[in-house]
Amino acid sequence: MKKKLLFLGIAIFIFLFGFLSGSFWTTTRLFRTLPGELSKIAKTFSEKESSDFIRSPASMDSSFWGTIFWGGMPGRIDRLKPLPEGKGILKGRFLYGEKPASGIKFRMALNGNYRTKFIRSDDSGEFSISLPPGTWHLNNLQCKEWNNRPEGQFVLVSGDEADLETSSYNDLFFLFSDKGKAIEISDESNPAISLNILIRSKMKILWPTPNEPKQKGTVSASEIKWEPFPKAASYVIKISRVTREGSRRTTFTPILYKRINGTTSIPISQLSNAQDATSKEEYAVRIRAYDIKGKFLTESEHSFSTFVLSDNHVLVENIDDNITTVDKDAIARKYQLQKTMAAVELLIQENMFPEANSLLKKMDETEYNLQKELLTGYLFAAQGKCQEANEHFDNALANGQKCIPKKFKVECN
Repeated sequence: MKKKLLFLGIAIFIFLFGFLSGSFWTTTRLFRTLPGELSKIAKTFSEKESSDFIRSPASMDSSFWGTIFWGGMPGRIDRLKPLPEGKGILKGRFLYGEKPASGIKFRMALNGNYRTKFIRSDDSGEFSISLPPGTWHLNNLQCKEWNNRPEGQFVLVSGDEADLETSSYNDLFFLFSDKGKAIEISDESNPAISLNILIRSKMKILWPTPNEPKQKGTVSASEIKWEPFPKAASYVIKISRVTREGSRRTTFTPILYKRINGTTSIPISQLSNAQDATSKEEYAVRIRAYDIKGKFLTESEHSFSTFVLSDNHVLVENIDDNITTVDKDAIARKYQLQKTMAAVELLIQENMFPEANSLLKKMDETEYNLQKELLTGYLFAAQGKCQEANEHFDNALANGQKCIPKKFKVECN
């Protein structure tokens, strides 16, 4: 009788586990395929870490998944060693709307080797971390909870973000130092606050409409719009090409940056574009706001908003935002170059070296010499001819190429 009850209990457990697991994965798939529903469940699922998990109802109103990256981070924070104790103190503070932000639970990674325990800011928004005196490098800060968190999406601002006036557009979105943020720790018993973390609301993109993928737009009639942010003087738009690989993997490749001053919209006609009846590209938009001095203020909310152009046009890659006037002929030539380069890369990847070489010879040496040198180096490297490859890579660097992509070097380092 006991064995029957035991087997019955196991059977019930397996059934319930299978049912609940199936329900969870069904819900997860529905969550991914119906992004329009995100606005209805924003209170339950705010920004979360890359791994999937379920949180209890009691923790949902306080969840707060903000992160600051300073650089020098070798891996996952939970795999680092515990921070050693010491007589030094790192003192910091969280502020929201110029007022103390209390009850924020977070942890930090330092020196590429250590992590703190989870810490919570006090009623003054302050926190203290004990560690040995000396020079330390902050790698990142990850928040997990915020007691009595207001509704909405938020961004953490350290003041170390790239400056608009002195940085390239790509650096505004991806700037990390080799070691991280250097900070001096003394053995004072009551040191001054050396780390201020500001919490700001994110701004909303109005078109593409939030959480609606693949909205149709046209070069002649559509424009990207967003809500203004207080004290913002300039905005930088980043447009990425969206590549969907199956139902679980989506890649965002930045192709275009544009700075906008004094307004909160831009017609698509003012972006680099060309005609291409065969293109079915999908685009995503992210925006960052800066004050009159070029200091970072906030960024746009996370969403699943994307758009496609339904009038046989395509956006042309323009990473440096160096096109001030729309010269249709110049843009068309640039787009054709990009298609040619992509074709050469594909031929090399498929080991079709004679075909790649033939296509390279058709490129205009005077106008596209740098790109031709780069791809020729890649062609030689793929064939194991490293001396010839490096000669072309050196020529590309000498003519203004900032770096040689690792994939082009193959084994020729």
